[in-house]
Amino acid sequence: SRGINAEYGHGPGFVSLAAETIFKLIGDKSHFVGVTYTNVHREKLVDLINPEERELKIKTHPTVGMFVEGLSELSVKSAEELVRIFEQSNKLRRILELEMSIASTESHTLFTVMCEHRATPESSLTTNKLSTNHFIISL
Repeated sequence: SRGINAEYGHGPGFVSLAAETIFKLIGDKSHFVGVTYTNVHREKLVDLINPEERELKIKTHPTVGMFVEGLSELSVKSAEELVRIFEQSNKLRRILELEMSIASTESHTLFTVMCEHRATPESSLTTNKLSTNHFIISL
């Protein structure tokens, strides 16, 4: 896959390489992979996957930890799909920055990839347990 840096002549981007690595490592079908993409500007959160007007709030859950209430999470099945969602959302990020007349240094974005391993009879996890890893890329 091309990756975001390919636009600038730098070869595959970090997100492309990370996505390919994640899908190589998980290999089987007992994993769920989901992504979110959030822009933060002056303490306002914008969902870059589904940017409809709604208030997003940071919440804390006793077992889940911190999360953004109302943030869209998309399930992805391949590295290519993950990169496509990232690139589409990144274009939206640029449009929003132009509309809001802000420099990219005034806002921050977080692209999050969640990998959940679903317990199977062959795994060492109990059937009620789930193993989750989050990979957060701050751009």
